[in-house]
Amino acid sequence: MPRGYPDFGPYAPKEVGASLADMGELAVRLGSIDTFDRRGDVVFMDDFEDPVLKWVRGVVAPESIILDATNVRSGSQAVKITTRAVFPLGPIMTKSIYSLGSRRLGAEVHFSYPPDTSLLKFFIYHYDGAHVYQAEAQIDFGNGNLTIRDITLGDITVASGLTFPSENFCFTPLKMVADFSTNKFVRILLGNKEYDISSYSLYSVENYASARDRVRIQINNDITATAASIWVDDAILTQNEP
Repeated sequence: MPRGYPDFGPYAPKEVGASLADMGELAVRLGSIDTFDRRGDVVFMDDFEDPVLKWVRGVVAPESIILDATNVRSGSQAVKITTRAVFPLGPIMTKSIYSLGSRRLGAEVHFSYPPDTSLLKFFIYHYDGAHVYQAEAQIDFGNGNLTIRDITLGDITVASGLTFPSENFCFTPLKMVADFSTNKFVRILLGNKEYDISSYSLYSVENYASARDRVRIQINNDITATAASIWVDDAILTQNEP
């Protein structure tokens, strides 16, 4: 069967307007939230517009994880995460799906108005029935450091001296990619910077939970134990990352 496009297809010049061959660009123009890094095949996207938050929440009163319209990236609401005045643990939200066929996974989230007394911890987990493998990144908003955790080297500083806008409706993107077939990090993107972290290995421990993949977002307080809020929006999980 013939494949491809004829000469008069979507690549042909037009007198008015222009053809669009990139379906990813077409999706963005039609309102997709996947505008930051379009590599990988999307498994799920959550713009947090539904009345139900489809993530498991781990909170201790007076912590909260709620849908909120104060500060959004897209649509009419985002997730507002508020910590309690305790060091160091804070609220956690997780999303699990049945284990994917691809082991080269990416996870993306956008955050706004980060308090300088808090840390954002971002995880991708892969459970294979015998072990859990963990890709972990952390942003310390107080000291401006981006770190990842290597199984043998511990915490690795990827970037330092970072600053972020403190303004409603201004969100910073974060995306992490890991290869769970080699148990290696691949890359991490923060704002307009991309960092090669492929020389570092994922943390793993014995775990007999059923096979699945999971994304986790966690906000911790620093040693000041200051209660604060941060907004997150537009979470995406991808597979088949290059």
